[in-house]
Amino acid sequence: MPDSLPSDRNLTDSTVVFQSAPRRRARWVDQCMERVQDWATNKGAEYHFVEDEDFLCRPPLWVRRKCERRINPVTDLARLLVAEELLQCFDLAVWFDADFLILDLERLRVPRPHDAAFSREVWVTDSADGTPTARENVSNYVCAFRCEGRFLRRYYRRALDLIARAPAPLNLGIAGTTFLSSFCGANEFEVIHNLGNIGPRIAGALKRGDSPAVADLYEQALGEELFGVNMCMSLSCRETPDVVARLARLQHGARFAELYGILTQVT
Repeated sequence: MPDSLPSDRNLTDSTVVFQSAPRRRARWVDQCMERVQDWATNKGAEYHFVEDEDFLCRPPLWVRRKCERRINPVTDLARLLVAEELLQCFDLAVWFDADFLILDLERLRVPRPHDAAFSREVWVTDSADGTPTARENVSNYVCAFRCEGRFLRRYYRRALDLIARAPAPLNLGIAGTTFLSSFCGANEFEVIHNLGNIGPRIAGALKRGDSPAVADLYEQALGEELFGVNMCMSLSCRETPDVVARLARLQHGARFAELYGILTQVT
């Protein structure tokens, strides 16, 4: 795993926090984004919003055509291009996914990396025999780039090359989590901790009633308090608004066990 960020390097002047979302979106997404805006204000950073109509047209046309309905690689590349544009005016650009909910406005830290920083992710899935397993990944649902850094351009070029050579349909993480996780141990970037996700396996476990075992697995693999959570749920999931509303009331960091208790009340 690349180096984690020391706690004494925090945001300073000339920082921009940016996000993208569709013009028409659910209220719970607005709630998540409002928390990010509050966080940016508290940190003395500028906030920049790009509507999806403009955001999604940034990658080359051939990439968008090859991705077809698999939007993930398009958004992965688009945030790099917007970050590069913003870094012409700012020293540091910080991205948050629109469905990322900040639990603790004070303690969530995205310090200034030397080059770039990405999110630690513990992802729960099933093994071949159906047993849930936890995998350590690196993701980009929260990421940061310095204007003098070099990784952003290398990332973009390598991802374009992978997309060009890969057969369709593309792997959803070809320019995101799968790509970044391949650099574990390479020290090409730094890792942001105290972040979690409510992925499909956890959401599904809550619905099926096998959640205690999955929650315990996730808690053990995570091993740290959460200051923010990537909801990564389908926008059509009917429980999502209630989940966000309940989690937003925490106003503090939490172990996953506490989040699990809230989630079981609404599923």
